[in-house]
Amino acid sequence: MMPTIAMPCEIAINIIPSIRAAIVIALVKELGLSRYEAAKFLGMTPAAVTNYLEGKRGNIYLNKILNDKRLYGIVKKVARAILENRGLKEEAINVYRDAVCEICCCLNELGCPRRSKNIGSLVNRASRKEELAEASNTF
Repeated sequence: MMPTIAMPCEIAINIIPSIRAAIVIALVKELGLSRYEAAKFLGMTPAAVTNYLEGKRGNIYLNKILNDKRLYGIVKKVARAILENRGLKEEAINVYRDAVCEICCCLNELGCPRRSKNIGSLVNRASRKEELAEASNTF
């Protein structure tokens, strides 16, 4: 595999449409909203909702999200927050942002440095590597 300079959140651009598609599916198929209501609550057109439902948009990671009990549970939590708040209002937006980040971290092969517990050790490892390189140059 060729190395990449892409940052984890750059990869999210491929994951977020699948998360939106899963949220649309939860709103329409599980919570019983019409396509029009889902579109209104999500701030998108009914045509966009239809595209998500028909797999024309956001299908790259959709099956992974729908088939993973934990990830789809997060999606349903977002869908319920959107429904309870009658759209993407402040509380629902906060739930949405956290959920998108959580799901993305789970799906993103590069991981997420924002949530990584190993960042300190990575920095320490890099510093230690530099120290060893400097020490080997003095001999």
